[in-house]
Amino acid sequence: MSHEPGQVRASDKEREQTVAFLRAALAEGMLTLEETDERQAAAYAAKYRHELDVLLTDLPRQLRWRTPEAVTEFRRWGRRKAAVLGTALAVVLTFALFTGHFFWPILPILFVAFLVLRRGAYHRMGGGRGCGSRRGFGPASA
Repeated sequence: MSHEPGQVRASDKEREQTVAFLRAALAEGMLTLEETDERQAAAYAAKYRHELDVLLTDLPRQLRWRTPEAVTEFRRWGRRKAAVLGTALAVVLTFALFTGHFFWPILPILFVAFLVLRRGAYHRMGGGRGCGSRRGFGPASA
């Protein structure tokens, strides 16, 4: 059994993400059906991450955000951020109302809330594709 140092095994999730990306490339017309079939077979047969990376080197990274899985993960990530921000804002506003004092940190909190909402609207309109993690499949993947 030969194993070179530095090689990391690929997980089933990483293989499925690679195949989803290849399907998106097929839908965009960047790959032919035959190329997609060959690459999908190689993705399912891959043991190490570098073997998956080789299958994606000639395709743009921005396309990775167009897979249904990546869009769903990004929306889930955004909802978690909005929930945390909304909870913090509710706590601060409740404190300010019950104490009767002006709570100055409310101003930066409202500014951050505005930026988060604006960024969410920007992404809903189709902007902001192409940034993300090392493999580019979503904010939570590594």
